[in-house]
Amino acid sequence: MRKFILAMAVAVVAFGFTGAHADDPKPASRALSDDELFTILENMGYEIMVKPKETDTVKCITVKVTRRDFPIDIPMTVKLSGDKSTVYFFVNLADLTDKKWGDAERLLKLLELNDTGGKNQFRVNPKSKQLWLSRFTDNTDLTPVALKRHIEMLATRVVDTQNHWDAKKWGATETATKK
Repeated sequence: MRKFILAMAVAVVAFGFTGAHADDPKPASRALSDDELFTILENMGYEIMVKPKETDTVKCITVKVTRRDFPIDIPMTVKLSGDKSTVYFFVNLADLTDKKWGDAERLLKLLELNDTGGKNQFRVNPKSKQLWLSRFTDNTDLTPVALKRHIEMLATRVVDTQNHWDAKKWGATETATKK
């Protein structure tokens, strides 16, 4: 046995390891193109609500996320960053009127929910006074399964937090601190 181990040690040193070396280049990462992203979303069976035009510099794709266990259909915009390194997912939740814009208690609750939302984050556009829920992920070796997981996670968060972001319900007796 001792001779066998010694012979193996000599063979390894003489012929080198056949595994990866520290100086071996990593396989090139692959990023989805706008066309590939569109095709994947279409092949997943999502209803395409807004298809990007050839002339659009930023190719926004809006799909309808529908599930039997969701009380609402969710129009979600999916797009690549300008340098194609990131995939963004957005859901426009509400247009805030001036009265709703001033409801600090409700908006503060949404900020609190950001602490438990992981990559899902509430955002407010001060110019358009729109409330959004968004997330993003790296566009590196992104598979259809991973893409679907991001879409489902954001859609689930939309449904789970509806009592907090639905501005139509903000006048109701229900307080923003519930849930």
